[in-house]
Amino acid sequence: MDSGFELIEVHGYDPSDFTQDVLISKSILRIYLDNFALKNATTYLRRKELTVLDFARRWTGGFLLEHSGIVSEFGKNTTQYLSTDLSESIIWDCQVPGFPAAGVIHLKVDFFLTLGENSVGGFDYSTCKSWTKNILDFYSITTCPGFMTSIKLLNQIGNTIAVEVQLNEEVRQVVLVYRTRQVLSNEKI
Repeated sequence: MDSGFELIEVHGYDPSDFTQDVLISKSILRIYLDNFALKNATTYLRRKELTVLDFARRWTGGFLLEHSGIVSEFGKNTTQYLSTDLSESIIWDCQVPGFPAAGVIHLKVDFFLTLGENSVGGFDYSTCKSWTKNILDFYSITTCPGFMTSIKLLNQIGNTIAVEVQLNEEVRQVVLVYRTRQVLSNEKI
């Protein structure tokens, strides 16, 4: 990772147990890459919730870990937040369909936002729901071939996001509730 350290998953086994491949613990170690010193470690899942760690990525103040295949509930997917110092953990019984593409904007809540040339969309981990809104919706236009469109995130304040959308030369500032995509304002600027 470009942060100068790496996360390593460690599986613990009971050597006195004759059952093969039975995990008794799973931990995350944080290792500095310049000297491979151990920064910190934590056990991050309860004993009977054994998963495969599919993906880890940076998130505000820590990491998001995508798990799949809990042994006791095969096929169940979870997402877990771990703080950078590994002291805080939040687990959601949800995993985004397909991993988020590189470049998504992870907000300061259990949510991420995607900005495309022609749309804005989001995913809410607490409800496991996603949404997408076409940029042309902000102009009350359903089809618009040959027009130049763009969108960018301006800010996040409380439970809202402000985006700037452009259709050719007309620019609008739109404020949305990030969990529901409800439009609070849509003003030409």
